[in-house]
Amino acid sequence: MNKKILVIGSTVVDVVISIDELPGTSDDIHIQSQKMVLGGCAYNTCDIIRKAEIPHLLCTPIGGGPYGQFVKNAFQKNNLDIFVEVPNRENGCCYCFVDKRGERTFISYHGVEYSFNPSWLSPIDLSEFDSIYFCGLEVEEPTGELLVTWLEKAKKQFPNMIYYYAPGPRIKRINPDLHQRIFALHPILHLNEDEALVCTNTCTLEAASKKLYELTQNSLVITWGEKGCYCLEVQNFSDNRDTPSFIQYLVEGFPSVVKDTIGAGDSHVGAFIAAQKKGFSFRESVTKANQVSASVVSVSGATLSSEEWTKLSYLFTE
Repeated sequence: MNKKILVIGSTVVDVVISIDELPGTSDDIHIQSQKMVLGGCAYNTCDIIRKAEIPHLLCTPIGGGPYGQFVKNAFQKNNLDIFVEVPNRENGCCYCFVDKRGERTFISYHGVEYSFNPSWLSPIDLSEFDSIYFCGLEVEEPTGELLVTWLEKAKKQFPNMIYYYAPGPRIKRINPDLHQRIFALHPILHLNEDEALVCTNTCTLEAASKKLYELTQNSLVITWGEKGCYCLEVQNFSDNRDTPSFIQYLVEGFPSVVKDTIGAGDSHVGAFIAAQKKGFSFRESVTKANQVSASVVSVSGATLSSEEWTKLSYLFTE
């Protein structure tokens, strides 16, 4: 039996608001359109994993209130399993302002969906999983320490468990002690250019990737917009991870007419994980992820419709 990936994190309501440009102080502007869709880093990532038909479990708490009801209704409509409900705590949302260039700014209201409770995972059998995805937005929350402690226990019980960690845009706001503990778990990092440079205080992706490798002792992917991805790939390990060899390289991106960049990073890491689970090489996995991400930025919102996915599904045929 193919083992599953456990995806831990948020499902929110994205309120996508289209505008010409972001307003300044005292401006009075009109929006072009708005819509409500499912979003959240874990949900967006898992949406690609699910479409690629990878065995998985999405651990996302659904709260109460109008946004929680929206999420619950959408899950039921799309025949998605509801892992845990916390109706006495409100579900949040993310206001996504998208300008005419397709760039976006997020203003988030965090609810229960960003929290973590170890008891939610007590019913699962971890031996059925070989990998876990989690995001920095959950680590930053007050329950982040509970999440990291749970991950440490899981790694101790299953030393070969693969961790995929996406620190996210608020990487500098995460407790440094928690980050040190996460890096000790040797996760495969997935982050963008700005995040990599800011958190390492370096000026080049080559230097940033080497510094990040020193922290995690594992491979990593740095997304680089239309240029593609800068990768550091570990080739082998000694018994004590003391003398690994690695290569660094650029995987070129695919051209795309950008409608908005919502979910670009999430779809990329989801596609990368899916390709890895299908047995493709690290470089092949990044190439496929680049192609999926290029498709996502060409549509409005963070996810692809079934029709749009059909054009890409061949990428994950073994």
